[in-house]
Amino acid sequence: MVTSADILWIEVLEDQLLRREQLQLITAMARAVRGTSVKCAHQQFDWPPARQSALSNAKGGMSDMLMGFIQRLITDRATQQVVLMGPCDFLPDTGLPL
Repeated sequence: MVTSADILWIEVLEDQLLRREQLQLITAMARAVRGTSVKCAHQQFDWPPARQSALSNAKGGMSDMLMGFIQRLITDRATQQVVLMGPCDFLPDTGLPL
């Protein structure tokens, strides 16, 4: 996940490896949309969580944890729009334009 100004960019990484080229692409798109001075920050949501099997088995599991993670990013960054970079079958409804 990458935040830039009021946009949250989400991409599912099947191999869970965040590559510099992916960040550069999203940064370039964010600058094209919000201007060259926009700052981008990335965060990764890994599932299952490393060394935290209790969380993996918790009621609600991944969907609740993902929603909490996304809601925190939306609130902290005053997000107004979500850009989904490819398929994501388990993205919770944020109520924001997608």
